[in-house]
Amino acid sequence: MIDKFKKMLIKIPFKTLIICFAFFTIVIIFDEMPHLFSFFKEYKSDVIVNIFNFARDLRTLYHNIRWLFWSLYIVNIVLLLLKIFLKNKSIKIMSINTFENVKVNICTKYIYENKDFYKDLSNNIKILENNYLNYTGIVKELDKYVENFMEGKNEKYYAFAGILHTPFILRLGYKVGDGTYFKLFHKKRNEDVFKLLTSKKTYSGNYPKLKVEKKLKDSDTLIVSIATTFPITDKQLSKFDINNNSFLKFETEDKGFDVIIAEQQVDDYKKIIFENIREIVRTKNIKKIHLCVSSSVAFTFALGQGFSENYDPEIIIYNFEGQQYTWGIKLFEKAENSIVALDEKVNTEL
Repeated sequence: MIDKFKKMLIKIPFKTLIICFAFFTIVIIFDEMPHLFSFFKEYKSDVIVNIFNFARDLRTLYHNIRWLFWSLYIVNIVLLLLKIFLKNKSIKIMSINTFENVKVNICTKYIYENKDFYKDLSNNIKILENNYLNYTGIVKELDKYVENFMEGKNEKYYAFAGILHTPFILRLGYKVGDGTYFKLFHKKRNEDVFKLLTSKKTYSGNYPKLKVEKKLKDSDTLIVSIATTFPITDKQLSKFDINNNSFLKFETEDKGFDVIIAEQQVDDYKKIIFENIREIVRTKNIKKIHLCVSSSVAFTFALGQGFSENYDPEIIIYNFEGQQYTWGIKLFEKAENSIVALDEKVNTEL
């Protein structure tokens, strides 16, 4: 019963409660100032007389139901205060999965958790098998889901949790954008629950340094690899012709499934990555970026939030499976034109 009440209250718009509070307050103020009504008696205008009569009738009605009026007024104040309290203790969680046999258990300390679990898409992937070009339907579904998720903003905080193929994660982050701050969940390798990354307020300590390696060529194509979980080798990138295109490599000194542990770490890594990418884009007049990421779901999502169609060139984010990059998503394209299926070698020319 209490949970149902919280859920109902959290969905009541602040605007509605504020308007009701303002109305009740104005009525009370006017009732305490009866001389304002007598002021209208001096005017002979029919309009003024009608306003006076209407105000007088309202005042009479108010006195007849004063007990009900004050009860509603007090209830409105209580709901407003509870709304403020619950909003600061509430979080809305976007949760999606595209892999089989994955159960998302989420653990937070928030009083109200609105866990928005999207339907399991793993069966869609299984049915399509290696028909990557048909993944456009999944991209379209996810784009629509994000749009619906972002429509209602009743909670104080928003977050993302799930296990998906890398291109889907990055596009989800991009579609969410950086206008709304998203907290990020991560499931450690030896645990069964998703927990929030350590917040900026509570984190203290060091994390692995992010190393940067550049190999610039006279090309308008840039190959970018970002590795915090597993190394991304030159052999794995052979399809992208890294010898004839500019290549930008980011890699943490220590790698593993649980390297990304804190919000501040995510922000620091993102700052380094975007500063380097955009500098090369500007100086080398880059038109296309081929992006390969080996990192946690949390960091990949946050990375997607940082890209912008207004500031960045065409970006294709690729998926690694069967020891090779097999398909990708054009980040800024419409869903129906977004999927790229890889042959033996990627055409890096526009």
